[in-house]
Amino acid sequence: MKCTEKDCDGEIDRQLKVDEITGCGGCCSTIEGHAYACNRCGRLHWFDGWPVFNENGKAFFVNKEVVYKGK
Repeated sequence: MKCTEKDCDGEIDRQLKVDEITGCGGCCSTIEGHAYACNRCGRLHWFDGWPVFNENGKAFFVNKEVVYKGK
């Protein structure tokens, strides 16, 4: 599945699973409790491909940590 981040041509990597992630409960169509990172930019996506975000911004997986960017 393609990454949804603007100007990124990476793929969502099902091997880069991030556990215990929380996002906007009203925007996610799956309640798995984990997300998957893009193999290029690190943008996190739920299982169905929907991007992870919350009130702190967009979620990325950088240096083995979840980082929120922008609002």
